[in-house]
Amino acid sequence: VSINYSGGNNSVIQYIFTMDKFDLLLNTSDAGVTWWDGGLHQKMEDLNGDGIKEYNGWRHYWDLVNVCSACRVPPRKIMCLNGKSYIDCTKKFPELLQKDLNESRQKLRSRTEYFKENIDALHTELIFQIATSINLDKKEESLDYIKTNFSQETFDWVKENMDKILKELDS
Repeated sequence: VSINYSGGNNSVIQYIFTMDKFDLLLNTSDAGVTWWDGGLHQKMEDLNGDGIKEYNGWRHYWDLVNVCSACRVPPRKIMCLNGKSYIDCTKKFPELLQKDLNESRQKLRSRTEYFKENIDALHTELIFQIATSINLDKKEESLDYIKTNFSQETFDWVKENMDKILKELDS
């Protein structure tokens, strides 16, 4: 069941039920995960080859430091069926997370002039990069990358907002 409630970027809430007993297995709003590009058939996929489809979506309500939440999709969040409900298993898919991180770094390198003029978009991309690197256990590597490739002011902004990013990832 999908509901488009016209939230940020036309967010879609999904409710996944069992076929036989009609038990609720996942309420994506409660789980803090959503997507908005075409519906359930495109984001339910067997990512680990176990025969059970995972919910491959994005973090929901990702406007934690008043940046441009419409500038890009939020960090990835994957939910796996664990018995009778879905649980967050994002960290079990490092290849997808690394791909996201690499694409973010490429975007930052290729659009330097755009980001100089659109500081909120830069901050949004940096939050995406930090959140993704935390899920990969590469937070320090990303902080070093930001410190090496950006201004001290940008690095200070990231450090200042790190607790908010960590808190959001734990929710």
